[in-house]
Amino acid sequence: MAFLGIDRDRLTSPLSLLGLTVVAFGTMSAAALTEADADGGAASPPPVPAVTVPTTVAPPTTVPPADPAAAVEVTAPPTTVDVTPPVLAIAPGLDGSTVAAAELALAGSSEPGARVAVGFATTTADPAGAWTLPLTLAEGDNVLTVSATDALGNQTVAEVRVTYTPPAPTTVAPPPTEPPPPPTTAAPSRPRSTPRATTPPATAAPPPATAPPPPTAPPATAPPAPTIPIDVETGRD
Repeated sequence: MAFLGIDRDRLTSPLSLLGLTVVAFGTMSAAALTEADADGGAASPPPVPAVTVPTTVAPPTTVPPADPAAAVEVTAPPTTVDVTPPVLAIAPGLDGSTVAAAELALAGSSEPGARVAVGFATTTADPAGAWTLPLTLAEGDNVLTVSATDALGNQTVAEVRVTYTPPAPTTVAPPPTEPPPPPTTAAPSRPRSTPRATTPPATAAPPPATAPPPPTAPPATAPPAPTIPIDVETGRD
């Protein structure tokens, strides 16, 4: 069976009911307007019939309970926060000392990787913890605030006092001033003369050769006189 051209079996659909309502409202509105025109007066709009739209509610979803045997207990490891400040050691003998040079190499040890700073000058400790920080001292007393900071922000601070006294300037005596040499008077120039021929001096003849002395003859020796025997008795030879 059809109602207003719509099959009754399809009236259960929400869209069909909505379309039926629009068609019915339009039909009654057109009939009311026709009656108003016939009577010559305004007609009140007909009441809108209530339409009940069936609502389908989905059944609740049932979540099966978890199996206690299959549950795994996960325990997070305890979190340890490092709040220990790094060790900061400065080379001994520097605190309270007096130096004669403005350039200072501040050295010491700390935690490996710690950032060591003095004012705006910074350095990083090596894997063994050693560090060296070059500084420039001002004349007089210098208070050096040294800080060591690890990766977690823990910090250790120490102070070092160093006095910079520059050496006294060395005065060099000027060399003695020697009197200036007397002025040199130039001899009056003479007119150039024609060179004369010069005769070489005569060379004296060498002295004559000296003759060798004659050989000296040995002195003559007289022969001994003969001995004459004398007769003693007569006295005659």
